[in-house]
Amino acid sequence: MQAKLIESDEYHYSEKGKEVNHYKLANKYVIIAPKSTHGLREKLRSILPVALVSGLAASTIPFFQKATQSTTQASFAAAPAALEKSIGAIQDQAIPQLALAESIPPPVGHIPIQAIEPNLALWFLFGSLFAIAIMLLVEWFRSKNKK
Repeated sequence: MQAKLIESDEYHYSEKGKEVNHYKLANKYVIIAPKSTHGLREKLRSILPVALVSGLAASTIPFFQKATQSTTQASFAAAPAALEKSIGAIQDQAIPQLALAESIPPPVGHIPIQAIEPNLALWFLFGSLFAIAIMLLVEWFRSKNKK
């Protein structure tokens, strides 16, 4: 009665005078399914949103890298002038024991400084895929221990 699978429409009185209900099945569909499903399709459905967000975030990282790259190149452009000053200051110091003046060549033009930046988008994508794989392993061990 609480689940509304049966209904009580009619009743009659017994010989002792008590009301006796007549029950009939309610006109409802009943679906019998297990509490949880552990198929590959369900696992992929749970992972798909996380994988899509990770891929989207990894694809936007290069745009942010290009925006910040211009500011880092400006700071590297000032580095050769500072390096020339420091080399000149070292050469001006008289240290006869080390013969420092002969070991340091005089500054000629600008010294090219090339910054090698890691591909952050690729590392982010690998990290997120690794986290998803760890999550799958943990869920697999949990489901294996429940059985």
